[in-house]
Amino acid sequence: MKHNRIFAVLLLILFVLAGVSCGNKPTEEHIFPPTNTPSPTSTSTPTPVITPTLKPTPTNTPTPTITPTETPTPTETPTPTPDYEALGYTRSRLTGLWIPKDSADQRPYAVMINNIHYAYPQCSISRASVVYECMEEYGITRLMCLYETFNSSDKICTRIGSIRSSRPYFAELSKDFDTILVHFGGLDTNPATRPLPDNIDGINGKIGLGCFYRDNTLSSPHNVFLDLSSLSYVLKNTKTYRTALKTNAVFPFTYREEEEELKNGKKAGKVTLKYSSYAQPYFVFNEETGTYDRYQFGSQHIDVANNEPFTFKNIIVMFANQTVQKTSNDYQQIDLGTKSAGSGYYICNGLYVPITWDRNKGTTRFYDASGKELVLNPGKTFISVFPNRNTKGVVFE
Repeated sequence: MKHNRIFAVLLLILFVLAGVSCGNKPTEEHIFPPTNTPSPTSTSTPTPVITPTLKPTPTNTPTPTITPTETPTPTETPTPTPDYEALGYTRSRLTGLWIPKDSADQRPYAVMINNIHYAYPQCSISRASVVYECMEEYGITRLMCLYETFNSSDKICTRIGSIRSSRPYFAELSKDFDTILVHFGGLDTNPATRPLPDNIDGINGKIGLGCFYRDNTLSSPHNVFLDLSSLSYVLKNTKTYRTALKTNAVFPFTYREEEEELKNGKKAGKVTLKYSSYAQPYFVFNEETGTYDRYQFGSQHIDVANNEPFTFKNIIVMFANQTVQKTSNDYQQIDLGTKSAGSGYYICNGLYVPITWDRNKGTTRFYDASGKELVLNPGKTFISVFPNRNTKGVVFE
């Protein structure tokens, strides 16, 4: 038993030694429980909270509004009106416009112009200051163009035409402006009852024959033309006729110095003159130019000499008694005697008003609705002598 106890003790010792050799040696901390010396409380310096300095949002300095300095609109310096009289000009008796005084003092020329479609194109008609249109035989019309300004260097007036014959009523009308009538035959009138006006006849006349010529590229009798500058030269040197205008000449109408609108006028944007089934020219008011453009035979009436349209500021329609003379040619007769009178229209600026006319003083005079002598706006004038049996043939639109 004793040996068993010794053996047990030995085993216990071996067990203890075995534990030590295995590194399970207790540390001092295990042997001496540590004095719980409290770790010094670290006074942690608080990290300062950096409050960011707020950069002030820059206030948008408003861009100053640049108010542009208004450049004052320059006041147009009015163009001074020339002193026309000091420059040697005077107002035309035919148009009321300024023309050289030496031209205004001369008698105008009334030139007979062919006006059928076959005779186209016409030359230098746009240069006329006043134009008459009257019925002829067979329903055709003829023009009488009044010229007052031209010179020897004016090439347009070296070819006027084509020239045709006259009629007694044209001879009467030519006296209204103290003109010299220029024609190529056909002035059949009785000097005992109707004194002939001063006239130049290219067929039967004795002077100025060299001023007429034929263009052989055209068919006769529609190929006769007039060199008006040459005729003027001939007349001044032969002294056959008086060339200076009568100082006391009284014309059919006068002109305003400044334009005026027609009072109580009715619409006349288009004016058609239905002379016959063949001749129905018409005029259209041009707003841009303030004048009437003429049309006939389906197209605008153009002057081939300068390609300018046939235009007028004023249109006068005078209704007259017209009859047919029973001859082989059915010549027209228009009553323009000293006791003749009638009604009509004055047309200007897209409007028309009624007028009257008479020849009690030997020449035609026109009157407005109040009976005062007619005063026109300045510019070229077209006068239609229209059959009074056909007043509805004048159509306004």
